[in-house]
Amino acid sequence: MELEKQILRGREVDALDGYYKLILGRLAFLFNLKNRPAKHDFGLLYSYREWEKVDHEFVKDLLYVKDIVQFKIKSDRAIAKVEELTNTLEDKWGK
Repeated sequence: MELEKQILRGREVDALDGYYKLILGRLAFLFNLKNRPAKHDFGLLYSYREWEKVDHEFVKDLLYVKDIVQFKIKSDRAIAKVEELTNTLEDKWGK
């Protein structure tokens, strides 16, 4: 994954691009399918009031990254959550 390569290279700006694509693209989409399937394309808009609080707080925490070390830690958490949600939603919605 490009994000992981940029983190290993210590390139914060390049890592930021992939990191936010992961959160705003894949993770927001999956949380939307979980919490409000009819609005799956809303991104993070109104997530504070339409998602489970724990889901909103999880993503909110991921949005703030201060250095390359946090990129690694938080991107690992985000990737793990993407995998978890994908498996859960596949069980619910099918492949």
